Amino acid sequence: MFNKSKKAISDELTQAKPLRLWPGVIIVILLSLFRFVTPIVAPEALK
Repeated sequence: MFNKSKKAISDELTQAKPLRLWPGVIIVILLSLFRFVTPIVAPEALK
């Protein structure tokens, strides 16, 4: 019985991990866009 509850808790933690990854992925994408696309679109915006 203890093993079942331990496994259920482990499964919940495993499912929750990808949610923590997405904010970082979004931040990297936005920073990359700001760093490389903004100078092309509006070169005077960063001066």
